[in-house]
Amino acid sequence: MFDILKEELELLGYSKETIDVYIHYNQDFLRFIKKEPKCVSSQDIKRYLLHNINKKPRTINLMISALKFYYDRIYHKKLFHSIRRMKQEKHIPLVISKENIRKMIESTSNIKHRILIELLYGSGLRAGECTRLRINDLNLDEGYGIIRQGKGKKDRYIILSERFVNDMRNYLSKRKDDNQFIFNTSKGHYSTRTAEVIIGNAARKIGLNVFPHALRSSFATHLIENGIDISKIQMLLGHSRIDTTRNYIKTSVRDLKEIKSPLD
Repeated sequence: MFDILKEELELLGYSKETIDVYIHYNQDFLRFIKKEPKCVSSQDIKRYLLHNINKKPRTINLMISALKFYYDRIYHKKLFHSIRRMKQEKHIPLVISKENIRKMIESTSNIKHRILIELLYGSGLRAGECTRLRINDLNLDEGYGIIRQGKGKKDRYIILSERFVNDMRNYLSKRKDDNQFIFNTSKGHYSTRTAEVIIGNAARKIGLNVFPHALRSSFATHLIENGIDISKIQMLLGHSRIDTTRNYIKTSVRDLKEIKSPLD
């Protein structure tokens, strides 16, 4: 039923992950309303969204995007004139201290897991970018790498820490297979979920509960605190808009410490 949807998304360059999500929500929607697509109404969509109202605004908006794409582009039905996206919650990104990141790395004995942590923090990568990274994407001699077809289908350069380079050389010297991926498995490479488990395990060892993105947030915030120009950080993170990068300024408490409370 969704072959045409899949083909249309592929032609427009959507990622496999996005295609899978769009198909999933359309399947779930039809199971919920128990109708054929040609019989769907705006009220059906509202009922489905209300059924999922306890989910995060980001998830609700993703559902709307998936359904709107299908019924607008495939069935040419204008069903969304009275359906509005939910306001996104705005949270200050979680930042881990340099000391705690060091402890996470040192508490991880598995070298492949350790270099995953070092890459996520030391280079500011998204979890999916990290797990798909190939050995040939890194220039260990010069200390940089390339993320190919990252978010928005864009390539970008990344920096590599000296600590990671040393551990990476050690790791490669012990590798006995010719898998092109750094984080190799018998089927290809680590999944994003595997990265989440590795980071979660390392964090729990030192009493924290964090996801991989916290390491990316920490990378950006610590560079800001070190006085690195925000436009350079934007480039390293692969942000299209500098306002996205500026969100990390809010997580830096360095300037707050310089302000004395009137109570004192």
